[in-house]
Amino acid sequence: MQVAYLCICNSLRGCSIMKPLANHVLIYDKDCPLCSTYTKLFLKFGFLDKNGRMAYQEMDFTNTPIDAEIAKNKIALINSNTKEVSYGIDAITKVIGNSIPFVSFFMKYKPLHWFMSQLYSLISYNRKIIIPINCKNLTSCNPSKNWLWRMAFILLCMVPLQFAIPAVHKLLSLEHYRYTFFMAENAVFLTIAIFQICCCRLFGEKNIYDYIGHLSFISALGACIFLFLYGFVNVFIIPHRYFAAIGCIGGGLIFIWMLVEHHRRMKLLDMPQRLTVSWILWMIALVGIFYSM
Repeated sequence: MQVAYLCICNSLRGCSIMKPLANHVLIYDKDCPLCSTYTKLFLKFGFLDKNGRMAYQEMDFTNTPIDAEIAKNKIALINSNTKEVSYGIDAITKVIGNSIPFVSFFMKYKPLHWFMSQLYSLISYNRKIIIPINCKNLTSCNPSKNWLWRMAFILLCMVPLQFAIPAVHKLLSLEHYRYTFFMAENAVFLTIAIFQICCCRLFGEKNIYDYIGHLSFISALGACIFLFLYGFVNVFIIPHRYFAAIGCIGGGLIFIWMLVEHHRRMKLLDMPQRLTVSWILWMIALVGIFYSM
């Protein structure tokens, strides 16, 4: 996250922001690296004044018009003078639009506003999956459970999986492979998800909502890395005779990374490590079944 922050800072170096949004305070989730980073950038580059943000965990909501439950899911912006409160994409638009007016102008276009609102909700409700962190204290700012946005997130994660398995077969030069039916590749992922949900029940892990999100995101990241490898091989026109070796070595390293990441997340979130073992065993079994067909 620190690397991403430095990259953004370097890209914005030299910008001159002349109009900080005075008398406004953003209420952000300090446990969320995404929230902490972009609100820090707002301060650094003058979109807000130096007292323009406050951590949700340090707020006393008893004497403010801010809805604490909404603020868990959508960042809140309060006007210190009028006590007017904005949430989510409206709050972000107000902060940026004060210094860059065309942002506010375009966000008045209802289809764009609707799309950005949905995108914001998708990220916000799944932010602790994108960058995992263990938040179990009483003042934590964990987003509410919302199966609609979790399922939307899972479906989005399934997109790279649809292309990754054919890429694996092409890279390994498995000529017998063919599409059996539309979305067949994601059917493979669904069998893994269903098996792991059953294991959650068996091992006494009740937080299936978060686990299935982490499983989907790890799978999507692995698929994206392999697609990058596949694109690299094709762009640089590597001789065909090396494809199988590259596929085996690259695929093996990606699988090891996925294993390490799964283990790390289970440890961080105090989930049973037996879920990592069951995931590995089922993946190996699926590979054996898939390639014996």
